[in-house]
Amino acid sequence: MNRCAIYARYSTDLQTDNSIAYQFNAIKKFCKNNDLTIIDEFADEAMSGTNINRPNFLRMRSNAVEGKYDAIVIYDITRLSRNVGDWMDFHQSMTDLGIKILSPTQTVGSFYNPNDFLIGGMNALIGEHFVLVTREKSMAGIKNIAEKCQFSGGSPLYGYTVGADKHYEIDIFESTIVKKIFEMYAEGKSYKSIKKTGEEMGYIGRKGGKLSKSQINSIISNEKYIGTYTYNLRQWKSMSKVFSTPKKHKEEDIVRIKNGMPAIISEDIWSVCQQRRRKDMAHNESNYNYPLKGLIYCGVCGGHYRGESSINSRGYGYRCYRCADKRNKVSDCNNISVRADLLLNIVKEAINKHFLTDDINKMVEIVCKKLKTEGNEKLKVKRELKEIDSKLENITNAIENGIFYDGLNDRINILRKKQLELTRLLNEKNSSCLDQQFVKGKLLHYRNIFLNSDNQKDYLIGLRNVVDKITVHQTEIYININSVVLQESCGGWI
Repeated sequence: MNRCAIYARYSTDLQTDNSIAYQFNAIKKFCKNNDLTIIDEFADEAMSGTNINRPNFLRMRSNAVEGKYDAIVIYDITRLSRNVGDWMDFHQSMTDLGIKILSPTQTVGSFYNPNDFLIGGMNALIGEHFVLVTREKSMAGIKNIAEKCQFSGGSPLYGYTVGADKHYEIDIFESTIVKKIFEMYAEGKSYKSIKKTGEEMGYIGRKGGKLSKSQINSIISNEKYIGTYTYNLRQWKSMSKVFSTPKKHKEEDIVRIKNGMPAIISEDIWSVCQQRRRKDMAHNESNYNYPLKGLIYCGVCGGHYRGESSINSRGYGYRCYRCADKRNKVSDCNNISVRADLLLNIVKEAINKHFLTDDINKMVEIVCKKLKTEGNEKLKVKRELKEIDSKLENITNAIENGIFYDGLNDRINILRKKQLELTRLLNEKNSSCLDQQFVKGKLLHYRNIFLNSDNQKDYLIGLRNVVDKITVHQTEIYININSVVLQESCGGWI
């Protein structure tokens, strides 16, 4: 049976929802002529092809991974993706699953056929080239507007409105709240206190929302409030893909014009707020920048890895994870340190492999088998822990009865250390229900989080719920995800 899914998309530039109907008409005619049975129809409306994080595309891909289709039919490659890397990755993964990608307008073929690979790659390159040319023209126009200190689109900054000449003007009501936020922060008030006062003053966001801590931070860090017009400070996304951490642009690419717009606060208050903000950022850095803390173990000495800042030989600072026992010289460990951002990326890649490409039923089987094994191991650990508790109780009774001898303290320390190790090991053992439907439901729940979450905080919460343990060796890293261990190379991450 030639089961297939059909997919269509249109963006927001020169297309409308009529484009979906046009694509589907051509696709359905192709399917009829080629004896293909359409199982599912998917369409993403008014969404860019430069970003594959489109809800219906992701649902189609998830179904394909579960083996529901023999083929996927698209109008042309650009409807699926205008990013060469995303297209190649999808084409290869579908070919590996034995799923054909077909089109009524183009020859797609197999990823591993040299001619098909070349033709598909060229079509994908042409699609991405079109996006880059369009983007370049658009950015040139926006930069010209920015150099005139004019509003460049989106929503005006809180505290301002936009006049008929497209220049910023102060909003009397909103600017009063902005001033109060800066004054309270300069006085040392907490975000919680500022938030409460802002709400009492009648703060209402432009979408009707309440004042949030992230908005407070955004306000007190924006130099436009002292009259400095800025544009292109950071790159928040590339080809419609939002960065988890925005990239700061080079100074020569930033538009910064002093007195380019009306000021709401004085430079004195701004200076006080920035000094406090730098201190607050330094205080919070360890918690914010090390999301994997507590999960990483040393594969050489067995100790924990901890997050810290380092400076390389060229004088550049960076964040990394390092074996705490090595750092504190508790052991002769010679294991490597690992860049924090690179380790997070490799863990995300492992999660994607685990949740987006593996067969879900096979994954459930592996997890249940592993949990059953761990259940038996857990009983052994409990018995050993009970024996140690009994030995420590006997020693305590002996000391209370006046019995003491040389080496007793060492014996107690050894038993307590073993007790701590076994307790930690017991806590690591997963005691989840072994029912396959329960396990499958949990895995599908987290798959949905990783497929659809645009919120970095939600993603990291999901990550910490599925990653059981990360073990760093000198050349490999082992990531234990839901009791399934994935091995990755970490060479050159020092």
